[in-house]
Amino acid sequence: MKTMLGLVESDTNKLLTIAKAHTLSQQQSASNADRAIEFLTALTDKNLGLFKKHLVKTVKKRKQPEELDADTLVAKFLVTSFGDETLAKAFVKLGDADGLLAASKVRSMVFRKWAAEGKKLKDIIPLLKVTDDVEIFEPQVTNFLLKFGKETEGPDFLISDVNEAMLRHWGGNYARYISGILRWEAKQGGAAKFTAGSRYHWALSDLTQYPTSPDSLVNNLKIIQGQHSYLRDGEYLHLTDDQLKKVGEDYAHVLKLVSGDPV
Repeated sequence: MKTMLGLVESDTNKLLTIAKAHTLSQQQSASNADRAIEFLTALTDKNLGLFKKHLVKTVKKRKQPEELDADTLVAKFLVTSFGDETLAKAFVKLGDADGLLAASKVRSMVFRKWAAEGKKLKDIIPLLKVTDDVEIFEPQVTNFLLKFGKETEGPDFLISDVNEAMLRHWGGNYARYISGILRWEAKQGGAAKFTAGSRYHWALSDLTQYPTSPDSLVNNLKIIQGQHSYLRDGEYLHLTDDQLKKVGEDYAHVLKLVSGDPV
């Protein structure tokens, strides 16, 4: 990091100073994403351009046989300075806040670096080390993972793919995450309906309570509907027969994932 510091444009020097300060303090707070967030929020299109030029110039001076692609160098610098875990947590916390277009560009650069290293969603999820229910259901977590998937897998990557990956990682405890989504959706004012965009919601929302049989689950849901019971946040449960059938199919798939059986 010391060799990276010098008489460069003031904006670029600010970015380098932030990164250096974090590197020096990593032993005290390795999981602290504050420095990474400070770096990312300081980015603008202008100083990002200057920063790229500085990194390319520095590598050329060293005459090292390194990739001179500017985006690759930026991603390498960030990963080296802050570490994968800190960056992942910073990206989640920042989300898509207004005015952070340059930070979003840098996020894509880091995503491409991770993908080039062979990292998949299953490798990125553990970086977050999410264990608290409140943190698990934060939409920013799902959005971050969805963006990584789309960046590395393509535009056909869906939220259901994120759900499946997180289920594989957290197992039955992932049910609490889905419950959180149901509560969050209800608070947005819409009925928590079973849709393609939330294909695992009902299959997982009470995974630890329902019988371990798709048929038993569907029958249980039919009884609930017949009694006009409420969801946790006062929303009626309204599922058609076709939707109930789909829930059963998804639940069977979920049970295979939890048990580790091939799907």
